[in-house]
Amino acid sequence: VKQAQSETDPLKAMKLMRDAEDVLMAEMPLIPLYYRSSPKMMASYVKGWYITPLNNMYLSGAYIEK
Repeated sequence: VKQAQSETDPLKAMKLMRDAEDVLMAEMPLIPLYYRSSPKMMASYVKGWYITPLNNMYLSGAYIEK
């Protein structure tokens, strides 16, 4: 999880989080009581934004591509 939090590539970070979840489920099965859904949409011409594995949206580097 710490490695995923410091990963700058969103796809690699997501894979690391999924791997951590697999370990958790194998070693300590549990039933989620609540799952927060937070869908996000962005126009295709908006670039430079990203969503972290913890579902936070960062717009500090966002820009409009013309």
